Amino acid sequence: MSVLALGQLLPHETCRLIDRHSAALKLQRAWRRVVDWRRTAHRRRPEWPALHAALMRVAPRAYPVLEAASGVRREWTTEPGSWLASLATPEAWNTIDIIRLECLRGMWGQRI
Repeated sequence: MSVLALGQLLPHETCRLIDRHSAALKLQRAWRRVVDWRRTAHRRRPEWPALHAALMRVAPRAYPVLEAASGVRREWTTEPGSWLASLATPEAWNTIDIIRLECLRGMWGQRI
């Protein structure tokens, strides 16, 4: 039942309060989507510039697929050193390609 329909059942001030609360919730939701701190947490790590450069050097086309996977972003945030170490190996491209395929299959969490 909408607030307009409730207008006949509730006092005018109560309906206005409900409308304002609804508007505040919509603004909060929009703000969270714009800021989206969790999605970009890996970029605020001090190791990120080196990790990003290594990813771009090894597999630049895989980067958008990797960044879209929540599990990969979580690992970039919590374990950037292990990614840097694996990207320094000769078989880094193969490893990244396997992870990219796993991301496309949904094995690394939700994609955005």
